[in-house]
Amino acid sequence: MVRRILFFFCCLWLFFGKLNAEEGRILLWINEDEISENEFVYYYDKYKALCNSPLSVEAYLEHFIDFKLKAADARAQGWDTFPDFRRSFEMLCRKTLKSSFRQTCPTKPYKDMRESENSANHPMRQWVRMRSISIPLLSTSTHSEEAEALACMRVVRDSLKTGASFDSLTLCYGNEAEKKQVGAELSWIPLNSLLQEFSENLSLLDAGQVSEPFISPLGVHIVQLVERKNGLTDVENYSSYPHHAERKESASLTDYEGRVSEESEVYSAGKIREKEMEEGLLVARWDMKESVRLSEPVPSEYLKDYFDKHKKEYVWEFPHFKGGVIHCHNRKSASKIKKKLRKLPMEEWRELLKTLAQKNKTYRCEIEIGLFRIGENPYVDKLAFKCGELPPDKEYSYSFVLGKRLNKAPEEYTDVIEQVTHDFRLENSRNRLKSLREKFGVKIDESVLKTVNCSGSN
Repeated sequence: MVRRILFFFCCLWLFFGKLNAEEGRILLWINEDEISENEFVYYYDKYKALCNSPLSVEAYLEHFIDFKLKAADARAQGWDTFPDFRRSFEMLCRKTLKSSFRQTCPTKPYKDMRESENSANHPMRQWVRMRSISIPLLSTSTHSEEAEALACMRVVRDSLKTGASFDSLTLCYGNEAEKKQVGAELSWIPLNSLLQEFSENLSLLDAGQVSEPFISPLGVHIVQLVERKNGLTDVENYSSYPHHAERKESASLTDYEGRVSEESEVYSAGKIREKEMEEGLLVARWDMKESVRLSEPVPSEYLKDYFDKHKKEYVWEFPHFKGGVIHCHNRKSASKIKKKLRKLPMEEWRELLKTLAQKNKTYRCEIEIGLFRIGENPYVDKLAFKCGELPPDKEYSYSFVLGKRLNKAPEEYTDVIEQVTHDFRLENSRNRLKSLREKFGVKIDESVLKTVNCSGSN
C-alpha cells in the first residue's frame, strides 16, 4: 500500500514537473505580467547571434527589461489599440507567416495549380471585376487623419447616391492607380485574393452596387462591384496568372497557419515571435516619440544647473584658449581692433568688425572665434601658449589673440555646450526608464536567472 502511494506521488510530481518545463519557468514580472525563461532565452539567443562580443546574461537582462518597460508604457497609453497600429501589426504578422510558408511550402507551378483548382472540391472559385476609390493612410496616421479620410469618403458616398458617376469621382478623389483604370478594361480578380475587407464588402453587393466606406490596412475605401462569375476560361485564367498564384498561396497559407497552431512546440515559438513583433512595433513608436522629446531645445537654465552639478566630469587633460585669433594688416590696426573688441562679448566680435570694415579699411581682417585646445591652432599655440611656430606670412601680416587661457576646465556650460546637452539628454532618458521601473515594478526570480541556459551557456 505504501509503495502504491509513493508511486502515485512520484507520477504526480513527474507530471507537474513536465508541465512546468513545457510552459517554461517564470523569470521575471513587469506590471504583474509574467515573462518566461523561454521568452528571454529566445531574445538573448537572437541578440548573441548578431554580436561578436555579446553581453553576459545578467547584463543583457537590463536591456531586455528596458525593452519590456517601454512596451508596457506604450500599452498603458493605449497605443496597441490604435487602428494604424493594428493594421501595421496584422500586415507584419501576415508577411512573416508568408515568408515562413514560402520557405517550407514553395508555390507549385501553374499547371499543378490548375489541376488542383479544377477539382470539384476546390473552394471559393468566385471572380470579380470591381472599381474602387481610396484614400491611402500611412501606418503612422493619427486618429484625426483617419477620421478626416472617413468624412471625405462619406461625401463621396453621398455624391454617388445623388447621381454622380463613379468614374468622375474616381478622377477627383482616387489614387493614381485608380485614376488610370477609368475608361480602361477592368481585369478579373479572384475574390479570395483580395484583402479581407474588400472581399467581405464585395460579397454583400450585387452587380452595379456600391459599398459603404470601410477601412483596410491600405486606407479608407469605397468599392463598386461591376461583375461577378464563378470560374474563368483557360485563356482568362492564364492571363490572370499572377492573381491566380496569389489565390493559391493565400489558401495554402491559411492551411499552413492551421497546421502550425496544431504543433505545440512550433506554436509556442510562434506566440513568442508574434509577441516580439507586437512589442517591437510598440517600442519603435515609443523610441521615436522619446527621440522627438529629447531633441527639443533644452532651456539654458537646465543646462547651467546640470553643468554646475557635474563640473568635475568636464576637467580637461590639455589646456584651452577661449577667445579669438585676429589677422590684420599691422600692429596699428591690431591696437584699434583690440580697443573696439575688448569690452564686448566674443559672440558680437565678428558682426562688429564686419560693420567697421565697411566704413574704414583699417578694420579689415580675418577672425577665428571659439575654444581652442593646445595643438589645434598654430597661432594660438604660439601667441597664447608660447610654443610652436607661426605659419608663413599670408594676406594679413600681423596676427594677435584676444581672450584667456583656461588650463583646467571650462568656465561655463557654453564652453562645452554640445557635450553638456548630450549628457543632459542621456541622463533625462535614463531617468525616464528609472521612472518606468517605479511605475510598473520589476521583480526577478534570481534562482531562475542563475540557471538560465542560453545557447548552451549558463
